[in-house]
Amino acid sequence: LYDFLDESKLFKATAQKEYRSLMNVTFVTGDADKDAAFVKAAAAEGLPALEPVAKDDAPGGGGPAKYWKFPGAQGTVGFISAVSNHFCSQCNRLRLTADGKIRPCLFSDEEIDVKAALQGSDDDVRAALYAALHVKPDAHHHKEGTDRRMSQIGG
Repeated sequence: LYDFLDESKLFKATAQKEYRSLMNVTFVTGDADKDAAFVKAAAAEGLPALEPVAKDDAPGGGGPAKYWKFPGAQGTVGFISAVSNHFCSQCNRLRLTADGKIRPCLFSDEEIDVKAALQGSDDDVRAALYAALHVKPDAHHHKEGTDRRMSQIGG
């Protein structure tokens, strides 16, 4: 999708290449009048009519997303507002990268090497997980982005 946006004469990606995520593709037309027309057309189609989903009715997993649905529709859509609405103190996520590191937070460059632990004992794995949980930050500390790109992290 980003390749299309980068080549498009109509749309422009808003995220810098090093901070792009396949889970959150943001874009604009680059023209305020066209953007306003898009929002107006979406409103006419009922797009802003999303309703919040009660926590007990949200999909499982207990993650940080706030869920919404269209009236009468099946399924939900979840939004994670990690930058605009920090939820660090309630975050229950760790991320395992493809190269065997655990990242306690997407907005931190802290990584725990679990690959070697996986080749060891259960106690080694347990120790790596506890180490990752121990260094989970309580806030982003105003950091946006990391040394690794999202595609290198796995998101």
